[in-house]
Amino acid sequence: MRITNVFPRFKTLAGAETFFIALVNKMETAGHEMQVITRHVAEQCLPLFARPEGIQSEGLLAWRSGNHLFDAGLDTLCSLVLGWRAARSGTKLVCIHGPAVLAIPVIKAFSKAGTRCIYYCYQPPEFVYTQTKEVMMGYRPLGYLIPMVASIYGALDRWCVSKADHLLCFSTDYQRRCREIYRRDDVTLVAPGVELDLEDLGNAQALRVRLGFGARQPVLVTANKLIPKKNVDLFVRLVDRLRRQIPEVRGVIIGDGPQRRALDQLVRELGVEAWIHFTGFLPRPEDVRLYYRMGDLHVFLEKDVPFGLTPLEAGAQQRATIAFRGGGTLDTVNHERTGILLDPSAQLDTIVERCRTLLDNPERLEAMGQAAQAYAKDFSWDTCVSRFETAMLNR
Repeated sequence: MRITNVFPRFKTLAGAETFFIALVNKMETAGHEMQVITRHVAEQCLPLFARPEGIQSEGLLAWRSGNHLFDAGLDTLCSLVLGWRAARSGTKLVCIHGPAVLAIPVIKAFSKAGTRCIYYCYQPPEFVYTQTKEVMMGYRPLGYLIPMVASIYGALDRWCVSKADHLLCFSTDYQRRCREIYRRDDVTLVAPGVELDLEDLGNAQALRVRLGFGARQPVLVTANKLIPKKNVDLFVRLVDRLRRQIPEVRGVIIGDGPQRRALDQLVRELGVEAWIHFTGFLPRPEDVRLYYRMGDLHVFLEKDVPFGLTPLEAGAQQRATIAFRGGGTLDTVNHERTGILLDPSAQLDTIVERCRTLLDNPERLEAMGQAAQAYAKDFSWDTCVSRFETAMLNR
């Protein structure tokens, strides 16, 4: 099976890029030819493709302004050209990923008869459907224009998606939302896969020694791109509060991003330099897995995520997760069995209390970790590839 995939732009190795690259590689391992058409590929992304020659980068305005809304709008406009390229590729199966919705009507209008166009909706545009007020506040003094832009873009988004032959999404909650927003029932759940390799406990203990952590010292781990919506600052405050009750507790932050400098400053202001360890960006997945295995509890504080793979990645390493309830965490965390789901309105005191309760009960924490590993097996890459194949072939 040959599939042409349209992906707007590979900026960094964030969640969407990591998932897409893994999906392409797994599909090709399964014997399918995956062509990728994109606006631009960042240098660190291209070598991760098993078959880089299958990547067609148009080199369209690779420059980024640094303004998220402007860059997202540019990605959307460029998807018109990407859609034209996909239409002229002659492929009978095309999958549009993420926000490249303008490619859908172009493909349907200019492709050969019988071409099947699937839209893999990673997340409906937040500034249109769920975060309009928040975006207004974040883009003053021009924020007052956001509702008008959101209204126009929302109508365009729904019209473009109406042209797709089928929709895919990541999680049960977002499946419901897509059905409501786009007013169609043909939305298939295709959750990302997780690597199930269990890292060696001896290596994890050796990592503890290198970091200066004791064998029984409680360690919280979080893994995120360091941007505001990931709430990593809340993780820092969590460790600060916990250390007053459990002085030996430590927090590990995996990842890098534009918020790193602000987080460093927060760590200094709170005086928790000895309690917080930043790993920086870890390019090797096995290194990330080893940090999960080394820790005692995984903390995931982003709210209302489309999926959120890290609870499953931590679970595959026998580690339970504390997360906010909503979006993808309803699928990736089984409340009271593989972790704890907090009310989205929960304040820091509540998060501290729930973490303390688990850390004070290592037997329960270990049982949750074992259950999390078993639960993660339901999200194997074999399952993801099988569901993606079925959706593409309309079986």
